[in-house]
Amino acid sequence: MIGLIGWQTATGNGAMNYDIASYLNALWLAPQHPRMDYHAPYHTDKTIKCMVHNDEDKYNNFLDQIDALIFVERPYLDWSLILQCRERKIVTLCIPMWEWLPNDAGWLRQTDLMWAVTKYTRQYLEKHSSRRYSRWANDIYGEKWGVNLDLFPFIEKKTANRFLFSNGNGGVGGRKGADIIAGVAARIPYIDITMLTQNLNYPEIPPNVKVSYRTYNTRPELYSYGDVFLAPTHWEGLGHQLYESQASGLPLICTNGPPMNESKPEYPIRVSSMVPTGLFSKNIMSLHCDVEQLVNTIKEINGTDISEKSRRARENIEENFNLKETLAEIKFLLELKARK
Repeated sequence: MIGLIGWQTATGNGAMNYDIASYLNALWLAPQHPRMDYHAPYHTDKTIKCMVHNDEDKYNNFLDQIDALIFVERPYLDWSLILQCRERKIVTLCIPMWEWLPNDAGWLRQTDLMWAVTKYTRQYLEKHSSRRYSRWANDIYGEKWGVNLDLFPFIEKKTANRFLFSNGNGGVGGRKGADIIAGVAARIPYIDITMLTQNLNYPEIPPNVKVSYRTYNTRPELYSYGDVFLAPTHWEGLGHQLYESQASGLPLICTNGPPMNESKPEYPIRVSSMVPTGLFSKNIMSLHCDVEQLVNTIKEINGTDISEKSRRARENIEENFNLKETLAEIKFLLELKARK
């Protein structure tokens, strides 16, 4: 049996975990997040809830039932989970977000496999494998993720009347781009923009931006509030909404920098500047899209027929980012490694 460990929260990682657990029928060990509640819609009948600390009976019971372990980003527990897996000959696969991957950690050298969710992530892993991550330098696979197309129905958008921006939890350093949205909205006050957010810590927003502060039970519901999706994000590990919005039929306007541009947006906005940004022990580049081009793009398509672009957005995801295909590859890889 395949096991999974990770948050069961209304976050990007929580959504990834739910997709993995659902498609692979995985046994899901879900630790209690220190600041967020469990997200009930992500519960499965193979969920084991536990604490991050001092819950060894549940940890061991979980490991007794699995042959392979998947985790997104990191192992989560204050416990030697990966070392225990090695001792039990349980194959481990990490799905890292490049910006959060530590420069050095014991569990990194003990993990068997890495699955890159983007080409940019794979390049990052390969670049650093010789210096930091040599334990699995030859065991890096994949270069994409995807969307569960059964979950996201396609609804063709006819006219570009409503522009949608999702701030989510805001991201570290406001990386989702609420600052860009505020500046753009002020320059085109006649444009209808909706901002969905789970965090009230964002810049002052002009009155033509309708702010909806809530957590949605289902991800597809998010994309019913717009015709075109705005994503002036400064950086992403993956960027689920870049793909889910297109699957839902919303043409995408987003920053034309890696890894965001791997989503093949209809309207890529060039990067005008790159600002070094500290992220814990790392120094990464924060990409700022060209506000002038973004303003002009919104003005040009506002009120126009986007039916063909809506269909093209869905076709892009169907042809290039079908999550079932990706998870089938991961399952095959784990089964192959487990037999060796």
